[in-house]
Amino acid sequence: MYKLLVGKIGISPDYFLNEISVDEINLIIEGYNDEYKESWERVRASSFSFFKLPWDNKNPSKKKPTEERFKQLKKLT
Repeated sequence: MYKLLVGKIGISPDYFLNEISVDEINLIIEGYNDEYKESWERVRASSFSFFKLPWDNKNPSKKKPTEERFKQLKKLT
């Protein structure tokens, strides 16, 4: 998660470690994934096989970071 937000999305490490909230992280990741959803749907449709994509089986409790996991990640840095 840290690599995605800081590396690919470009959030400053200081903001990630000291200011961002778990809710904000979830919204950013959801928005980032939505940018690519349409192109992945086109790939799936053109492949003639309906493989599963991450948003097919939405189970928010398994995919979203929790406050506890967020605190663990902060301790690693």
